[in-house]
Amino acid sequence: MRRLAKTLSGAAVATGLAYGLAYVYFHAGLHTETCRGIAAPWPTSALDPPQAHPMAITWYHELLYVADAESGAVKQYRNDGTLVAAWSGFRRPVAVAPTDRAVYVADFLSDQIVTLDSDGRVLGRWGRHGTAPGEFDAPAGIAVDRPGNIYVSDFYNHRIQKFDAAGRFVAEWGGRGRTRGHFRYPAGIAIDAHGNVLVADAFNNRVQVFSSEGTYLRQWGGIGFGIGGGWPGWFRLAKDIALDTTGNVYVADAFNDRVQKFTPTGKLLSVWQPNDPAPRYPSGVAVDPGGTAYVAEFYANRVRQFRCE
Repeated sequence: MRRLAKTLSGAAVATGLAYGLAYVYFHAGLHTETCRGIAAPWPTSALDPPQAHPMAITWYHELLYVADAESGAVKQYRNDGTLVAAWSGFRRPVAVAPTDRAVYVADFLSDQIVTLDSDGRVLGRWGRHGTAPGEFDAPAGIAVDRPGNIYVSDFYNHRIQKFDAAGRFVAEWGGRGRTRGHFRYPAGIAIDAHGNVLVADAFNNRVQVFSSEGTYLRQWGGIGFGIGGGWPGWFRLAKDIALDTTGNVYVADAFNDRVQKFTPTGKLLSVWQPNDPAPRYPSGVAVDPGGTAYVAEFYANRVRQFRCE
């Protein structure tokens, strides 16, 4: 009996290793691009005040929007780090979605979505603490599709909620779990050119992709069951997602101190992980139309730029 148990245990380990190696081969593959920094980090003084902690960063119409979680402000910058405007009054802003109509801010501690005009004036708020449709337990990511629908990752409720342009509840999906279509603390969120919703499923260490109605389409990252790691193509806390103009996906891999770039179907293209200075908890990532990526480093209080090609 012991021999049988030992044999079965060995077979399970071998199967797990084989599965892991197969996953790395098919989903990670070989790097086909090289990433390099293209500018010095923004000086700490640019992230005024210096003790600020940039949580998220978004590119829109020649400006970068930074959610400064520590100081409770959303800030606009040019790509050289020049401060353009700062909008205060948030409890802990952690994600920003600018559009032509309005700027939407996920305010983590107030359990609200705040709507601003282009000058930073508050147009409205919706949400409150709870688990019912339209309520939040810490909104952690936000994105807007072309028709104007708003998608919010509801962190502690382990779900995605969808709203119309007026903030009216439309649908939800998810729930706590490790299987496909479920989440463990969903964070960053992005919409691709087809209207699909990409979610950084933070503590499941993976990216999940859904249709605009919430139908599961695909995923990539670790082998599942919450297992993460430092192998190429895997994550140790997938924090944020950004897309370039061709649909490639950039993921802020926070506890691995790196950003990874994938094709739209999850094939690994490159890894950005410089040594001097090393990233410190990349919490947000954005990409401009020219292909320059911007990374908000929470613990280093800085923003850096790089390109992969």
